[in-house]
Amino acid sequence: MEIEKVKNALTMIERKATSLSDYQRRVLNDLKRTVPYQAGCFTTVDKDTLLSTGAVTDECIEELHARLFENEYRQEDLHSYKALVASNSRAAALRQAMQLNNKTCVRWQQVLRPAGFTDELRVVVMKERECKGFMTLFRGHQHPFFNDEDEEILSQLSQTIAEGLENIENQLSLSFQEKPTEDTGVLTFSEKIELMAGNERGTMWLDKLRERENIQGSRLVPRPIRAICSAATASLKNKRVMMRLRGEAFLKLEATPLIVDKKIISLAVLIQRAERDAIFPYLINLYRLTNREREVLEKVMKGLSTKEIATACYISPYTVQDHLKAIFEKTHVTSRRELVWKFR
Repeated sequence: MEIEKVKNALTMIERKATSLSDYQRRVLNDLKRTVPYQAGCFTTVDKDTLLSTGAVTDECIEELHARLFENEYRQEDLHSYKALVASNSRAAALRQAMQLNNKTCVRWQQVLRPAGFTDELRVVVMKERECKGFMTLFRGHQHPFFNDEDEEILSQLSQTIAEGLENIENQLSLSFQEKPTEDTGVLTFSEKIELMAGNERGTMWLDKLRERENIQGSRLVPRPIRAICSAATASLKNKRVMMRLRGEAFLKLEATPLIVDKKIISLAVLIQRAERDAIFPYLINLYRLTNREREVLEKVMKGLSTKEIATACYISPYTVQDHLKAIFEKTHVTSRRELVWKFR
């Protein structure tokens, strides 16, 4: 197999995708031709917390998610996503690791094997040292175990898939709101992450999150909420994640465990539009602006002219123009006006 052909196919998928979830779904479907599997899940994550911001999941493993989240956040086990991100590995097969290291795996014994799966391949979707998401592929009795070749293929595809995610993120339309409090949604969940109550705004955001992941009905909880609640339950501390939806502002989700007599009785989840100050560093990182480009951008946002920026930064006006050209290319705009709108 020529890995470059697979990468080219993934690039075409990126161009055809209409949203992040559409891209995730298309990537999973295309990978079946390269590394066959029975079921799969593709999750985007918050780069700072590594908590889910949305996933596309095959229906046959949907019911396993609660136990998989519990395993990830509350149990020490083989190939946790956090450990894979910290390692030099980009892909890791479960049964092969169990055999090589003579170790048992709680996840395989208690979750995967009872569900009829014989092996699991985890992939961290990385661009350089930044994690964009996770992919998990499952095999049943009709397939052999994952092997070194499967790991190597997915490792080589990791950055291409990550770049696709980043490019689609860059194309998402943005709208910011300086005073997010009026949009705050409040939801409460049981310790088992079952919805108990919520205000009108919270219910609205919950529906939008379900729509993003193509979740039908009101029973299943979207992965970003499930992730922060699972992490909050495991640590007994607040956990938060920031994400965005097409055509919407950035959202900040935060889960708080409510405790009585050292026991969690419920979890409160707040969902609101993120303030501009919280969004700005995220966008700087997203568009990979250098420190000098960030400095020039901040001056542009204040309305300074090229000459004023040059004086403030101790550089020539020509150098300012060079930095602006680089910023325009990275942020996909053609004028200062568009640039200000995008970051405001």
